[in-house]
Amino acid sequence: MDSKNGDQISWQAYEAERTRAEVALWRLGLILGAIIVLLISALIWTNLAWLNVWKEYDFESYEVSADGDGSNANYIGRDGDINNGGTGKSTEENEGRQQGQSDAEKA
Repeated sequence: MDSKNGDQISWQAYEAERTRAEVALWRLGLILGAIIVLLISALIWTNLAWLNVWKEYDFESYEVSADGDGSNANYIGRDGDINNGGTGKSTEENEGRQQGQSDAEKA
């Protein structure tokens, strides 16, 4: 050994250690690659399963309307008061009264 350059190891030991490090790095790359492929395939399969579940439902839009003149409609006015209906007037007339409009202003 050369005392001026510090501790030195033989080239055989250096090559052996470098080979072990390359093999360990290769194995780590394979493991991480396999994990990434597994996660991507899991994402694809879960998305396909989710689409299959959503496909089974019938999504229909429908409108619910109240029969009659709307006198039994309940609504909340602008001032926060709850009008339970039953006054015999239509909802539009009740809303107009809640907003402060008179019958003369509506005509």
